[in-house]
Amino acid sequence: MPRRKLFGWPGRQGFVLALIAFAVSVGTGGAQAEERDRPIEIAQAVRADPAAVFAGLKPLADKGDADAQARVAAFYCAGVAVPKNFAECIRYYRLAADSGNTRAQVNLAARYLTGNGTPPNHVEAARLAKLAAIKGDSMGEVVLAMCYERGAGVPQDHDEAVRLYGLAAGKGNASARNALARLSGNPTAGNPTAGPGVTPSVARGSSSGPTIAVALRRVAGVLVVPAMLNEGVVANFVVDSGASDVVIPEAIAQTLRQSGKLSESDFTGGQVARLADGSTVRQRTFVLHSLRVGNKVLENVRASLAPGKGVPLLGQSFLQRFSAWAIDNERQVLVLREAAR
Repeated sequence: MPRRKLFGWPGRQGFVLALIAFAVSVGTGGAQAEERDRPIEIAQAVRADPAAVFAGLKPLADKGDADAQARVAAFYCAGVAVPKNFAECIRYYRLAADSGNTRAQVNLAARYLTGNGTPPNHVEAARLAKLAAIKGDSMGEVVLAMCYERGAGVPQDHDEAVRLYGLAAGKGNASARNALARLSGNPTAGNPTAGPGVTPSVARGSSSGPTIAVALRRVAGVLVVPAMLNEGVVANFVVDSGASDVVIPEAIAQTLRQSGKLSESDFTGGQVARLADGSTVRQRTFVLHSLRVGNKVLENVRASLAPGKGVPLLGQSFLQRFSAWAIDNERQVLVLREAAR
């Protein structure tokens, strides 16, 4: 199968500097979740004297504290309070990453991906980014998406790159929003609602009708879409353009069964789905008789069943019912455009 030519990707130096800045805070209080996407200089994150902060972190790092190791690595990478030393930067990031520190996994993945401060190692970049992405880290998802976009350390896969960018964008990640805009070619074409903070749809129709704006909620830092299933059960969904179906976790399906809103006759078969870690799982498929989002009710929506208490996803079986869609992070609304009648 021929490799698809993709749009260009950001310059490596600019990307790494932004990534290092948002992912690492060397202040004594740490970074807030919403600060992690901001391309700030490392010195701006220091809330106290840099030398004093470094002096306090270094002994902790040398005793094996993974968070301290990640922060010490940032000092060495940026040359703040100590001379710039990429060997020590990478060494401390490696120690922290091997201990499971997400911040270190993302930053080390970025450096291996771009060859900043260390020889490129795309296979290791993809592996580390995947470890962070599996934990739901938005920048882990972005770096892994970049690997799939380029075919760096993993087979080139445009659809998987878009899916991962979409997951991160749904969490408010600005880098992911920009990547989706870049991959769509012209994020404002045919979309009068587009503007700063808007994630454009990837699949768009050629004609359009009325526009619906659905208020989003923020749950655990993630923007979600409240929806009612079969006029009986309410659940909070994450928009995921990479999912082929609406995905319903088993726990929610069980609630539907108990309330008489889902029966065995609603199930239609099964399919094999790929998870974020690359593994596959067989899922049962069924039909939702109704899915209400805001004032809009869709009927007979294809859905698939996910094990356990996972995150409900609004996938393509929902999104393709509209000619276009977008997430406006500034207004915190899901914008849905109906097809022209």
